[in-house]
Amino acid sequence: MYQTFAHQINRAKTLLDGLNTYGDDVSQLGITKDLVTKLNGLYTKANQLEQQRNDLKSSSREATASQTQTMSDLNSQCSLVRKSIRVSLPEEKWPAFGFRAGEYAEKESTQTSVLNEMGA
Repeated sequence: MYQTFAHQINRAKTLLDGLNTYGDDVSQLGITKDLVTKLNGLYTKANQLEQQRNDLKSSSREATASQTQTMSDLNSQCSLVRKSIRVSLPEEKWPAFGFRAGEYAEKESTQTSVLNEMGA
């Protein structure tokens, strides 16, 4: 069964609470205070790393949202500029602006044929 890091950390916390509560009883099993101290240190480190991971996830989500908005603005502005170039400049200059050969000629011919079929 898959367990998340948070789940594993919570289980370790419960175990440590039990070890601290019943330290005398478990010492008879060979579980020393040094081992409990070591486990407590590992728990603290794991908890800090989990918090760091959560902070990074949150930061990543914020960056993604910001980038999504920026890319939307960029694409919108580029689209307007591309339309202006298509309308204002001759077709032979379009490749300098990133237009592929026949990119719009194909669309225009398809639209023209659709219009011709509708008018026919």
